[in-house]
Amino acid sequence: STTVGYVLRDGIGVTPNAEEAAGWFLDAAEKGDAVGQRELGLLYAEGRGLQRDLDTARQWMEKAATQGDQEAAEWLDGHVKGVD
Repeated sequence: STTVGYVLRDGIGVTPNAEEAAGWFLDAAEKGDAVGQRELGLLYAEGRGLQRDLDTARQWMEKAATQGDQEAAEWLDGHVKGVD
């Protein structure tokens, strides 16, 4: 699911579609995939394909970081300090 999400988000061989990518990342995230959780969190944080929602972004990033995702942990570290 995350691979399809990347393809759609980044427009690799297709027209970019962040909204559709969000659906693929959500599918992976709900199945406990840390990468899907992180990427969904980033879409929420950036307002790409989804309404910008930093609280929801943090929730997904926390789930990913709990599973050892270093990028999510670094994102949280920067945003907990108020660098939104």
